[in-house]
Amino acid sequence: MELAQRILVVIRFECRRGMILSRVATALVLAVFPLALVLLVRTQGGDLETGPRGPGILFALLPGLTCLMCLLLWAIPAIHSEVEGSTWPYLAVRPGGKSAVLLGKYLTAVAWTTAVGWLGVSLCAMTMRLSDRLETWCVLGILILLSALAYGALFVLLGVVFLRRAMVLAVGYAFIMEFLTGFIPAVIHRFTIQYHLRSLLSQWTGWTPASLGGAFHQLSLFSPWPAWGHLLALLGGTAALLAAAGCILRQRELIKPESE
Repeated sequence: MELAQRILVVIRFECRRGMILSRVATALVLAVFPLALVLLVRTQGGDLETGPRGPGILFALLPGLTCLMCLLLWAIPAIHSEVEGSTWPYLAVRPGGKSAVLLGKYLTAVAWTTAVGWLGVSLCAMTMRLSDRLETWCVLGILILLSALAYGALFVLLGVVFLRRAMVLAVGYAFIMEFLTGFIPAVIHRFTIQYHLRSLLSQWTGWTPASLGGAFHQLSLFSPWPAWGHLLALLGGTAALLAAAGCILRQRELIKPESE
């Protein structure tokens, strides 16, 4: 109970500190970014939004791209910013201080990312020619939340383990594991977050690789697991990543180098 109260204190403080013009402007730009891409394709004569392609395009732009960009900005530096600001020693000596800061900052990053994603999908759903706007909004809204939870936990762990190189490693992981490996017809792509999110999208909307045409129908992009299996994998993996980050953080002594 005391830990929960400390986490809420961290969340309130981070939310107040985050309500500045630069962060709000960044959030709005990230929310409008998917809509801008869709409108740009439309002006060039492309048609990627009608029929069964619409949910797939929104999935790639929102849970697959926008959430990652938000979390790179707000989840990766969760602990590093406190070390650089020389406030970490004061927070770490408090009872439960390390765990409260870690979880509080993680949940704040998830909240900001989810808000940006929900605003983005709302703008796209109102503008795009979708066959079922409400269903698409609901499905994408859930997937955005799951994406923020899972990727946020992964990026927080990277930020704890690789304090000063976490951004580079996170970008490399997202490009190699989640994008390139995700389209390799091998068992390894089943360990990616995108695999489970895509499978949920397929089960909830009926979207399939055949909707994209070309050779995509030959790729094993989805799993025959039931939806609850993918939800369990995502939420269980999130809990495991956060537990690992908490254990490592409690064992580490984070001190800002004298040269910095």
